[in-house]
Amino acid sequence: MALRYFDGFEQYTTTAHLLNNPVYGGAPAYGSVASGAPSRSGARHYYCTGNFGQHVMRVQPGWSSNTVGVGFGIYLDAPITDSGKPACHEFYAADMTVGYPSVRILPGGVVGIFQAGLVQGGVSPLATSAAGVINQLTWYHMEIMCTVLPSAAGSITVRVNGVEVVTYTNLTARSTTGPTTFLLAGTVIYDYAVPRRYDDMFYWDTAGGGVVSWYGDGRVSQLLPTSNTTTNWTVTGTASRAAAVAETAPDGDTTYIQATAASTETLVLSDLPGTAVTVGGVITATMAAKTDAGISTFLCGLASGGSAPTTSPVIPSTTTYNYANHVQTTDPATGVAWTPAAINAAVLHVERVT
Repeated sequence: MALRYFDGFEQYTTTAHLLNNPVYGGAPAYGSVASGAPSRSGARHYYCTGNFGQHVMRVQPGWSSNTVGVGFGIYLDAPITDSGKPACHEFYAADMTVGYPSVRILPGGVVGIFQAGLVQGGVSPLATSAAGVINQLTWYHMEIMCTVLPSAAGSITVRVNGVEVVTYTNLTARSTTGPTTFLLAGTVIYDYAVPRRYDDMFYWDTAGGGVVSWYGDGRVSQLLPTSNTTTNWTVTGTASRAAAVAETAPDGDTTYIQATAASTETLVLSDLPGTAVTVGGVITATMAAKTDAGISTFLCGLASGGSAPTTSPVIPSTTTYNYANHVQTTDPATGVAWTPAAINAAVLHVERVT
């Protein structure tokens, strides 16, 4: 299994910032980035306000697998009172037939598994949990594993706070690719919705083989540059290269670092929280742009023990600022999983390639 993408929403101050990330294929007006209480971890989370939105965030990580998993913190602002409508997560593929698998929260704190049109109410659940699994004004960790196959029955299993609460093993949805798009849903097409909040979201699939398992509860921590160890790139708008990069709100051309030729800059990052015990992966979310026509490519990731992130994809720059995401699940110095100590000793490696 492979960790494909995760997000704690810390780097966005507005929904417009979030939409600069190509992973998110669309976010209608019914969802927004929110700060302050009741964030699950860090300062920000994603807030689904409801009111007739077909969906509030479309997640398109750019990969496909017949078995995928998603985990997230979820918080309800009020009790669910409409049994036919609000979905909290849906799985979709362009060639999917019969109906789209989804997980919904029903009255009484029941979690239900459905298969119908996108965020569509008025259908009966295929399976339901016991009552009282998800209640209002409390953060829960939900993890869902979904298998959609070309010609055989698929399945969905849901865990809440690490405990399996409901499963269904006879999905009739079919797809050659498996789910390729995911919808975090705040409401559906009728007249009632409960605002809900998401935080610490991650996605994985079974690419690369290995044991199909569960990641379990986790937190996404934002590590920002605190100093630089090289001076190969020029800095604009501030005297500090670290300050130009360590933006909790992207400021475009106000402060930035720049390279006019192939070169590398390295920066020291803040440490993980002391509560971190294991590390599932690291994601580098880099907002970059080029200033003129022509080819310009870069890579960005964590370097460890003198080993650069050689597996980092070379990313083409555009003339508008957009996020580029790179996930590293192993330490380039050891080839095995990261440890908190290795993360704290690593540096951010930013390289203009061409």
